[in-house]
Amino acid sequence: MKLNIGAGGRKDFLRVYLLMLCASAGSAAAQTGARSVVDAFFSPAGIPEKGNVYTGEMLKSQNQKTLGEYFGTSATVSIRELAATADTARFGAEVRSRGATQDWYLFLARVDGRWKLSAVRTLAQTGVLHRGLEGLRGMRQRTAEQEWNLRNLELVLSSDAELTKHFLANRAGFAALASRVLGDRRADGKALHLQSAERAGAGYVVFTFGGVTDNTVGYLFVPEGVAVPAVTPEAFIHVERIGDGWYLFRTT
Repeated sequence: MKLNIGAGGRKDFLRVYLLMLCASAGSAAAQTGARSVVDAFFSPAGIPEKGNVYTGEMLKSQNQKTLGEYFGTSATVSIRELAATADTARFGAEVRSRGATQDWYLFLARVDGRWKLSAVRTLAQTGVLHRGLEGLRGMRQRTAEQEWNLRNLELVLSSDAELTKHFLANRAGFAALASRVLGDRRADGKALHLQSAERAGAGYVVFTFGGVTDNTVGYLFVPEGVAVPAVTPEAFIHVERIGDGWYLFRTT
């Protein structure tokens, strides 16, 4: 079908098109600005005037090193955008340094037209877990319980990418366990190296590998019609979609 636009129609069409183009360009420029802040935070050169790109709680950290200054040139950093609106953005960063991998989450806000870093999070209080893991790995012989603890700690301390791969390789087992939890039947997640599997009051199912106090990691199953938990620097610091109602999560 041929669309026939008259002279007046052509002017209106052009006006709308230009407005859409400008809005798109503005959005892209804004996100480029947010990404540049994240890149600077992970640069070994650091951020000379932190007060210009910090806001909220980050203003208390102006005298501390950025992660880029801390890790220096020894680190390999992979950054990905996780979420963005006109005035907020969230990025994830996988940092590989000295044989270890750690995921960090950065929260940004646009203040007076300028993107600023408002919070930085990672799975906290993991020192005792790393020491326990190294102790188990150093044993010449392990009991069945120690083998279970070893694998559980490996999962707790795994990267987002590794945990996603683990889920996909064991999807059937997690799906069967979710059905039992939603059906109010006894659900034992030990075979999947889970500390717990339970339905939250909001209606989604939480599969937790473990952590220290409220710093936990695991998966969520969110049935249709149930809201996915909001990501904030105070509770769920990371919720990332895997697919078909499944999500990877971290809390603090």
